[in-house]
Amino acid sequence: MDLRRLDGRDLDCFLHVNPQLRRSAMTFIYNPLNQSASRALTLPLYHTGLTGEARIREQEGEPRAYRLDRKLDVKVPVAIPPKGVTWLLVEQPCNPSVTHGKQAPSGGRDLLGFV
Repeated sequence: MDLRRLDGRDLDCFLHVNPQLRRSAMTFIYNPLNQSASRALTLPLYHTGLTGEARIREQEGEPRAYRLDRKLDVKVPVAIPPKGVTWLLVEQPCNPSVTHGKQAPSGGRDLLGFV
């Protein structure tokens, strides 16, 4: 889903969601501008199945805990260089071997092979 209309005039972002995975969402962000862009992105996490809290990491960084609001959205600050790209990975805050009450397939790995 697009977080805003992709028009090349500001950050272009889209969100992939699969509530059956431990890493239940991934957001890709592109800065088409000729200058750096810092924004607080609102991620709608309703379809992830998460409630209360989500752990979000930028690229390979350490995950940070974020509280979901009443609409199950979360605001995440991002800073992207000109013509740059980044991504955010949304994870469950609980035990990594459990996926929404179900045992993760293949020894703790989700369907994309993430541990």
